[in-house]
Amino acid sequence: MLPGMTGDMLRHRAMVVSGTVDRAILHLGLPAALAALLQAGFLIVDTFWLGRVGAVAIAAASTAGFVMWLAQTLGEGLATGSSAVLATAVPIPGPEGIPNGAIVIFQDASSSYMCNRMILDSIADGVFTVDRNWKITSFNAAAENITGWTREDAIGKFCGDVFHSSICGKSCAIAQSLYSG
Repeated sequence: MLPGMTGDMLRHRAMVVSGTVDRAILHLGLPAALAALLQAGFLIVDTFWLGRVGAVAIAAASTAGFVMWLAQTLGEGLATGSSAVLATAVPIPGPEGIPNGAIVIFQDASSSYMCNRMILDSIADGVFTVDRNWKITSFNAAAENITGWTREDAIGKFCGDVFHSSICGKSCAIAQSLYSG
């Protein structure tokens, strides 16, 4: 058992991470669907009783409900679209090599730099960028694995000093694509 987890928590965790995706989605989405169903039921009952008061009361409640829905939707959309979190989990092996816990690191990834870095680091191909002076300005994780250079060591160096390729200089493929399109 993982530290701090109860039997009920482990049962729910096992239900979500094992088995079919359909079952996990149903397990995670069912509470939200039930909440929406209850809210719809409330609105139906509310409309019934307001209808006994008159058409103006129904119109007022409907307009207010729409305005509240619109404000909530816009607020959630803006909050969701403006935030991103990068989570990294590193397992802690126990005595027999079985994970005994994990270190989880959360980083704010809402800046464009962090988003670009996440995208570039998820690509299996080595990707690097250079400035107009041919100095490396970014270097993804695959480029580190391919070249043996770390990102920190490569950034700021001339690309020819890092790659030592036969096509560096006058035969540079990057230069040809920049100048000829």
